[in-house]
Amino acid sequence: WFNLNSLLSGPQLISTTYLSIFLAQLQQEGYSIFVVRGGLPPCSADDLLKVTPAVQISRPSIKIRSPSETELQKAIKLSLGETVNEEEENDFQEAIKLSLEEQGPDPCLDKAIQMSLQLNTAGTSTPQEGENSRTCVNQSPDGLDDDEEELAAAMRLSLEAEVLSSPTKT
Repeated sequence: WFNLNSLLSGPQLISTTYLSIFLAQLQQEGYSIFVVRGGLPPCSADDLLKVTPAVQISRPSIKIRSPSETELQKAIKLSLGETVNEEEENDFQEAIKLSLEEQGPDPCLDKAIQMSLQLNTAGTSTPQEGENSRTCVNQSPDGLDDDEEELAAAMRLSLEAEVLSSPTKT
């Protein structure tokens, strides 16, 4: 059995077991399924499949991808150390740049980086309870939700614990 979905780059081999699951899924998603009964003329491909069963070497990919899916595929390739052509790399870097520009500066992140750099260069200074280390979460922009505030607080506490547990330099 083959899935001849026109959105795929090629036919997708489907096992008999998977066929029933696949059809049930399509029906559940609201697709109409038509059964056509009748005899088909003999085909040399049928004879070949009887002798040598079909084996799918690679899954067909979706032809139409959203920009975010394409960027994700490039990021995965880069993280796995696979080569990406220069045009793809430039597109990926441009997408990252645009993504960062859309987000705008994050005052909490800037403050955390600044504090981290100060701690690394000063060596012995540690943030004190109630000092500037906690003001960033309280001064968060109105756009932050509870999850983002909790994440920022967890990161801050993690940095404080790391500084307090590390031996002081002399």
